[in-house]
Amino acid sequence: MRMNLRRREVYRGPLPFLMTQIDISSRNRDVHVASSQVWLRKIRLSLWTIVAVGVFWVATSSYRTDSTIARTTPDIPETRCHPYGCPHYPIHIEQLHESGADGSSIGGDDQAFGMVTFDSNRVPHVNQDRAIFLQPMIVEGEQHIDFFLGTFDGHGIFGEVVAWDAAHRVPHQLSSLLSSHTNISPSVMTEALQQAFINADRDAPPNAMTGGCTGSVVVRHGTKLYFANAGDSLSLLASCRHADGANNENDVVAEIVYQTRKDKANLPDEFKRIQSLGGQVHIPPLHPNQSRVVAFVSKQREFVALAMSRSIGDWEFGAVGVTAEPLVDMVDLKEIQAASSFVVISASDGLWDSRTPAFAARHYCNHILQQEQEQQHGESTSVKMIEATRKLIDLATPPNKNLYRDDITVSAIKIIF
Repeated sequence: MRMNLRRREVYRGPLPFLMTQIDISSRNRDVHVASSQVWLRKIRLSLWTIVAVGVFWVATSSYRTDSTIARTTPDIPETRCHPYGCPHYPIHIEQLHESGADGSSIGGDDQAFGMVTFDSNRVPHVNQDRAIFLQPMIVEGEQHIDFFLGTFDGHGIFGEVVAWDAAHRVPHQLSSLLSSHTNISPSVMTEALQQAFINADRDAPPNAMTGGCTGSVVVRHGTKLYFANAGDSLSLLASCRHADGANNENDVVAEIVYQTRKDKANLPDEFKRIQSLGGQVHIPPLHPNQSRVVAFVSKQREFVALAMSRSIGDWEFGAVGVTAEPLVDMVDLKEIQAASSFVVISASDGLWDSRTPAFAARHYCNHILQQEQEQQHGESTSVKMIEATRKLIDLATPPNKNLYRDDITVSAIKIIF
């Protein structure tokens, strides 16, 4: 997601309301101050500047460290286990292009899954996407969740720090919230997912004043898949089968069973909530899906436009109706077993800006059904899925490298019964 540009940008359009501008030049109205006094003021100002910079450097050292970790994490295949499970992270696409790199370090034979990330070509060069996969996700006691998959796409200043924090805080909160229940019913899971997002927003690092992230999560518990989404990342479940009498990949039928929505301010329910709290929405007449929530951000001292109506972080937008609470839906796999295979896909908006959900579903269905026909067992099924994910990202990026390319992070999991 573009940092401080498309998804969270300085608002240059018509202001929704007037705001008095402070004439800072008034500080220098007195032009008759004696030269000695002027130099004394300059010396004092210089000393105070040095002190202020030193204090700021010490106070933000931990944030810079977190930011460095967050920015390099996608290139680190090693994982460190947490009380809620041992995470897998996306492998960088450049590693897959290198000779001998196949991504097997993040694969697994028990679950066919692939996670790949791709950097944008913006300046400064920072990939703000984060994703995490836990299989299983541990809940205190003897309970566990089959898997947890999350995509968190950062935006704004240090949005990657907020995304990295959310990628770990949401599953941690979810595990903690579920630990007090002996029976995890759909209502319990729904409420826990909503609260996990809200808690992650509440406990986000201070960078959430100037940045935030989306959250698109898929959780499997038994035969039930839960989708929780806040922002404009998107997750979906697709069914895969061959058409009747078909024997080639052109006759693959890929159907989207469920997909999350992109939370935009022009949607009726979102627009109503934001306006009821005094928020302002800018809706381009010709492109209503590019609507923005406009707010004055004190940290930046200017109007900023946010391209989504729900997010984690973006704290100053919370007062005008932007919420971290996700929309949660459940799909019971027992009710849709007519297809031969299923795949879950979760990706940042960098993919969906150039490829439709139907395109991605068909791409993975072609891959899955072909692998099932060939029945190749000599290589990890996850390595195959990683390669399919790399190909999808290649198809989604413009061949002209001078054109803008957004961060893209894609995760795909073949559902096994």
